[in-house]
Amino acid sequence: MELEMTQSQLADRLGVEVDTIRNWEWNRSKPTLRYQPAIREFLGYDLAPNEPKTLGEKLLKYRRDQGMTQKELARQIGIDPGTLSRLERNHGMCSRAVGKKLIAFFNSQALDEGHPHSLSGEALIQKKLAP
Repeated sequence: MELEMTQSQLADRLGVEVDTIRNWEWNRSKPTLRYQPAIREFLGYDLAPNEPKTLGEKLLKYRRDQGMTQKELARQIGIDPGTLSRLERNHGMCSRAVGKKLIAFFNSQALDEGHPHSLSGEALIQKKLAP
């Protein structure tokens, strides 16, 4: 990608050190989640373009798009970070209480049908609820 931009200019734009840009370019490290929104905006495309199909994939995509840690997102939703981790990995079921919190969170974010983070009208959450 040729943008006629120096590493220093890019570092300033993304809010990182020049050494960080070098490490990313030389594959010595990967950008952390908190920088992904700025990188996506700079590049003009999503770094993970696959459409999420499960609740876990949707939660992970939302969290990455927002540049959040599991702890940060779990706090916003009102659930334990371990629960969020299991949901993102599609391990096990969730309680009805957790399901309600997920629905309330995504509804409060105005993430309705057609939005990239849509939970498909609660259908995915219903699949993850414990009987």
